[in-house]
Amino acid sequence: MLSLCFAVFTLAPMTLRAGDATVHLLVVGAYGQVRTGCKVESFRNLDRPIKGGGFEDYREFFIGLEGKGIPYARYEVSVRCPNSLTGGNEIQVDLPLDFNVISTRERVLWMHDAKPALDITLTRAPKAGEVWWVRLVGVYGGSDLMAQFSPTAGVARVYDPQPGRYVAFVHSSAGFSCLKQLDIFDAPKRWSFAPEGCSFELDDRAKVVPDSRLQ
Repeated sequence: MLSLCFAVFTLAPMTLRAGDATVHLLVVGAYGQVRTGCKVESFRNLDRPIKGGGFEDYREFFIGLEGKGIPYARYEVSVRCPNSLTGGNEIQVDLPLDFNVISTRERVLWMHDAKPALDITLTRAPKAGEVWWVRLVGVYGGSDLMAQFSPTAGVARVYDPQPGRYVAFVHSSAGFSCLKQLDIFDAPKRWSFAPEGCSFELDDRAKVVPDSRLQ
């Protein structure tokens, strides 16, 4: 995929007002790996064109991947990560605390056997405007996998979790947060998650570590 080049326009400092948001970006790779060391290259407000061409750019409002004082609007985002990886997406900012996942553009080499995928289903569909995501962090092996639940079906797809012990974090943009420790024995295929009680229902290839819930 071709990388896009955007013009950058510097904005004068703006005062925080009703409708401004704090925006958190999480950058992930082709299989859901969390990318670190990334920075925002442009954050263009598509609802605020500039006379003469282009759009207002809110890049300077970001420290790392967190931006404050971002007006509610549609944005075109461009990020750059180490090893010359780039990513981008068009997003809608309409919540006081707005979380968005940005995927990097990278070449994926498909072998004869596709990467195994684990589907995790929410027991209730997300409410309108809510963003839910799950993150599996390996306790010993350093694995860090993340996926966002689809807004309609409520399914998150995590690629190729390896056997081992993980801390599973589930969060929502509305403030829900909990974690559990899980042991994976073999490539799992299908789980479900109930926000009520922070409860996972796992297949026979994984189990919950007792008394590991934190809300």
